[in-house]
Amino acid sequence: MITTTTSIYCHVFNQAQARASEAIASVLDFHKPDTDKGQPEAV
Repeated sequence: MITTTTSIYCHVFNQAQARASEAIASVLDFHKPDTDKGQPEAV
């Protein structure tokens, strides 16, 4: 039972970490065109 619970938590944590990493990478990617309409341009 503890192994199953730990496995589920590890799986969910890894998914959350991957989503957070992708979000940060997309914010820090300065080479892509700005597609966010209505957002101020970065200076």
